[in-house]
Amino acid sequence: MKTVKQLITELSEYPEDMIVVTNGYEGGFRDIREPEELVLVLDYNRGAWWMGPHEEVEEYHTEISDARKVKAIKI
Repeated sequence: MKTVKQLITELSEYPEDMIVVTNGYEGGFRDIREPEELVLVLDYNRGAWWMGPHEEVEEYHTEISDARKVKAIKI
């Protein structure tokens, strides 16, 4: 996992006009999307190798303790 501060530091080493992409669903690459704030439960899908380890939840979701929820930015 990376924080915003870590990502800014790493990206500052590259030219400002260089494009940034992410992996496509099954191949290729796609443009970075607009940042979106969300709430995650870390390691929620542990053991499900076909899924990403973290899962989005509603902030008011009561079945999961607030201590397990973290705010994140999706790009």
